[in-house]
Amino acid sequence: AAFLSHIADDFNLSQQYYLIAYNQDPTQPFIDFFYGLLLEYHLDEAEKGEAMIQSAMAVAPQLPGQAAGNLVFQSLLLNGRNRTIEAQRCCEFGSKILNMNETTSSLFCLDGINPL
Repeated sequence: AAFLSHIADDFNLSQQYYLIAYNQDPTQPFIDFFYGLLLEYHLDEAEKGEAMIQSAMAVAPQLPGQAAGNLVFQSLLLNGRNRTIEAQRCCEFGSKILNMNETTSSLFCLDGINPL
């Protein structure tokens, strides 16, 4: 629900859902990452948001490779809403999990994200 409301530009509702999820598991890197995106790019809390994003990226190599594919899908959703910076950050996170050159993800993430 947090990510879907984030995609739908309902940032206040998204923040409420992220806070619930974060309070249940503050060590979850995906919550750190997506909540960090919300804070940095939509709620004027850039420093806190970037710190959460970097916390998630620090543990990225320990995450399962499938997560990289999920991040590419989420970047496609964000790019479709002309939120290219967030889409690029998803690709960046995914590339820290799995070498994008070894997957079809490179078709989107490495060949450039452009506004649709």
